[in-house]
Amino acid sequence: MVGVNCFRVDEEPPIEIFRISATAERQRAKLERLRKERDEDQKKACLSKLKEKCHSGENLLPLVLEAVKAEATIGEITDIFRQEFGVWTMPLM
Repeated sequence: MVGVNCFRVDEEPPIEIFRISATAERQRAKLERLRKERDEDQKKACLSKLKEKCHSGENLLPLVLEAVKAEATIGEITDIFRQEFGVWTMPLM
């Protein structure tokens, strides 16, 4: 038998439900603050340099780290990769 719990208890302990709404709001506020306070020109320069080197065959990790230090978000960095390399899909047989 699969899925049968033979060690049941009569009274299950209460389970705390994780609410994502408060967490999401905090993260949105942090992201908004980051975008207001960062040096936009430095971030754009780093992302432009990353985009320029995508097809050069060079190691891109130092450029990614430079963009992170310039406070580029993961989404902004991965957008560059999606634009340059596309989105990988599993080949069908």
